[in-house]
Amino acid sequence: MKQLSVSRATIYRLVHADRLRMIKLDRKCSRITAESVDALLAQNGESDHHGD
Repeated sequence: MKQLSVSRATIYRLVHADRLRMIKLDRKCSRITAESVDALLAQNGESDHHGD
């Protein structure tokens, strides 16, 4: 899985905007699904090519 190389605050903004999916494992532990990361990367890749 590719890493996004963004700040924690950006991750939370993307989760809040429903662009990433966070799963809470317990009170202090949560994870972002690989599927939502892949979808975000694919969406960003498509938008990068729209101006060509």
